[in-house]
Amino acid sequence: MFPQARRNVKDAEGCKPKALALVASLALSAVLMALSLGSVTYWWLGWVTLVPLFLAIRVCRPTIATAAGAFWGFSLYLSSYAFTQNPLPHGWVSALLLTIAPAIYAAVFSAITQRKGFQPLLLGLGWAGLELVLKPLAIHNGLLAGTQGNNVVIHTVGQIGGYVLVAFLVALFNASLISVIAEMRISVSSSRPLVLIPPKKELLLGQEPKISRFFLPPLQPRAPPRWVTN
Repeated sequence: MFPQARRNVKDAEGCKPKALALVASLALSAVLMALSLGSVTYWWLGWVTLVPLFLAIRVCRPTIATAAGAFWGFSLYLSSYAFTQNPLPHGWVSALLLTIAPAIYAAVFSAITQRKGFQPLLLGLGWAGLELVLKPLAIHNGLLAGTQGNNVVIHTVGQIGGYVLVAFLVALFNASLISVIAEMRISVSSSRPLVLIPPKKELLLGQEPKISRFFLPPLQPRAPPRWVTN
C-alpha cells in the first residue's frame, strides 16, 4: 500500500471515534433539551444543552455541521415524545421544521466560523432568529426560553424583552462556554515545558551550535543513519 493511502486509512480510522462521540453528544443534547422544556426541575440544563451543537459548528466543515444540526433537531423532536409528558407539536410539518431550521443554522454559522472565527455573540443573535423561524410551531416560550420555567431572573427578563431575548442570552452563554474551553486548552498546551537537549555533536566538532537545536520536541522519530541502511 502506498504511503499516502496508508495515511488516508489511518486518518479515517482516527475519525471514527470522534464521529461517534459527536453523534452521541448531539443525541444527549437533544434529550437534555427535551427534558428541560417546560420543566421546573431541569431548567439549568438549558444553559449547557447546546454545547455539543456549537462545538460541531466550531470544529466541523459546513457540510458536516449541516448534518449535525439536522440530526440534533430531529433527535429533539423524537426525544420530546420519548422522554416528556408534554411533547412538541406533532406532525410532519413540525418534524421537518425542527430538522431543517437547525441544519441551516449550523451550516451558516459553520461557514462564518471558518471565515471570521468563532463568534458567540453572532451565534446568540442567530439563535434568536431561529426561535422566530420556529414560531409557527406555537411552542410555549420557544425552545431555549421554554427551558427556563423556574428561573425568576430570566422570567423577569422575558417579561421585559420577550422570550427571544431570553433565548439570545442562554444561547450566548452556551457559545461562550465553548470559547472558554478552547482558551483553556490553548493555555494548557502553550504551558508545556520545553526539553533542553544540548548539541553535543556540534560542540565536539567545534561548530557554532544553532539556537533551534536546543529546543527539540520530545520523542521525535528519526530515520536510521545512512550507513546502517547501506
